[in-house]
Formats: sequence, C-alpha cells, structure tokens
Amino acid sequence: TPPEVMDFIAATPPGKALDLGCGTGTHAIALARHGWQVTGVDFAPWAIRRARQKAEAGGVAAQFYTADVTELGMLSGGYGYALDIGCLFGLRDSQRPWLPGRWKGKTSGIAPGAVAALLGAAFLCDRLVINEKKRRPSAWYWYRRR
Repeated sequence: TPPEVMDFIAATPPGKALDLGCGTGTHAIALARHGWQVTGVDFAPWAIRRARQKAEAGGVAAQFYTADVTELGMLSGGYGYALDIGCLFGLRDSQRPWLPGRWKGKTSGIAPGAVAALLGAAFLCDRLVINEKKRRPSAWYWYRRR
C-alpha cells in the first residue's frame, strides 16, 4: 500500500471506505486491518476471488464485489473515504477526458481540471500532489465532502 494511503490511515479515525478498482484487495485489507469498514469493487472475478481469500487468510472483514465501478447500484449508505489507485485513468476514453501525458506509448492520466469537474460540486480538494516516479506521471488527490 502506498505511503500516501498509509499516512492517511495513520492520521484519520476509521470509518467506512470504498476501494474502487481494488484488484486483489491489498489496499482494502490494509484499511480493514486499521479498523475501517471496507468495500472493494473490481470488474475482474479472479481478482475479487483472490481478495476474498487474502482477507480471510489475514483474518480481516471486508466486502468485495465483482462489478463495473461506473455501476455501483449494489452499494448503500455513504462512505467517508473512497480510494482509487489507477481505476479512474483506466476507464475507456469515452468515459473520461485525458491528461496530456504519455506512458508506454499511450496517453494516460486524467487532468486535474477534469477531476475537479467530476467531484467539485460535492467535494473540495484539500491537497493535490503531481509528480513523476520512474518516469511515470502520478497524481494524488485528497478531497473532502463540502
């Protein structure tokens, strides 16, 4: 789990968290180990099976759903924390605008203005860090409900 997420966990009282594009559950399980009530969603059935196995083996409770992150009708109630590590930028071109950045011959990322357009009506950006690691652009956003 990236240090940015671990720093957040250390500084924030546990609540209800949603991990979008959770993959095999690594970050959801880290949150659950720190007292969070976690739901993970990923479109890959094999990843969700592995996430459930890892959570059970680690003795932590977390819910995992096989679903498209753009169709979350099975969820109920609000979430105090939503985590997205690489899911939003992985959506099809028609599902979101691109940040002009190249990675492995493809355009990748989402522009800060596009993120603001998606979340700005309901959330306020507290912090934005844009950097490059191993010549790959990355951005970390911290939003809170207005």
